[in-house]
Amino acid sequence: MELSNKPSKGKLIASGIIPFAFLIVLVAYIYGPGSDLLDLGVPLPEITIEMVNFVDSEIRVTVRNTGPIPVEVVMADVNDRIQPAAIEPDRFLERYETALVRIPFNWNEAEPYIIGLTIEDGTRFEKEIEAAAPALEFNLDNVGFFAIIGTYVGIIPVIIGLLWLPFIKNISKNKYNFFLALTVGLLIFLGIDAIEEALEVSEEDLAHSFNAVLLVATVVILSFLGLYYMTEKLTSRSESSNYVKPFAIALMISIGIGLHNFGEGLAIGAAVGRGAIAFSAFLIVGFTLQNASEGIAIAAPL
Repeated sequence: MELSNKPSKGKLIASGIIPFAFLIVLVAYIYGPGSDLLDLGVPLPEITIEMVNFVDSEIRVTVRNTGPIPVEVVMADVNDRIQPAAIEPDRFLERYETALVRIPFNWNEAEPYIIGLTIEDGTRFEKEIEAAAPALEFNLDNVGFFAIIGTYVGIIPVIIGLLWLPFIKNISKNKYNFFLALTVGLLIFLGIDAIEEALEVSEEDLAHSFNAVLLVATVVILSFLGLYYMTEKLTSRSESSNYVKPFAIALMISIGIGLHNFGEGLAIGAAVGRGAIAFSAFLIVGFTLQNASEGIAIAAPL
């Protein structure tokens, strides 16, 4: 009787996780007890203005210490004019600590502003706002507004695309493959475009200490692995029946489209939040037209 040399599932998972555990311990040591190894020069302070909200007669600035040393925020200015400000919880920021800077200021909607913060050594950091817009509040009116926009952009166009199902069922296999390849190619193009946009936005809005490129790459890889695992599970369950397999493929495409539409919703919400009305309208119309083709992708395997 031959004994199987194949390791158990638990040992296989452990052999894959252990190297990552050692890497995490090594990185934690370098940034913890072994941080003296990185002291090869003079550490420079750095703060990042992460968010600027315009409320009634006040500008609220969220700032984070993204440098290697503690800092003290001593002054705030708007358009190079020093303004009184209150800092909550206090003006002293440890590494990666955040604070809220409240600047009393009668701002005007749609006007550009440059918000500046100065730390104790005189270094000034700024963030430019192209057009001031009131900060969005979580209330029923805004929830209803975005729910209606989401319905127009993400649900109705897909349902319209599903109306192509009778047409797809009555065409030849070559034409069927053409339409399926067309929708897959469109999704690949959108995926590449989304990665490019993510890299561009993260480079502009994230501090260098967060390594925007590595962050985007990690999210893309984890998302791919998660979808791949889900695909394998659905495919293995659909092998038992020829009737189940088309629905499993359609379900996989639906999940991918749902995640994609989630990103579209974030883009529209961000544009509305920044007060870019023309750009918001462009995104709504563009995503509506594009999402109609997603209905074809769902209907094609059925």
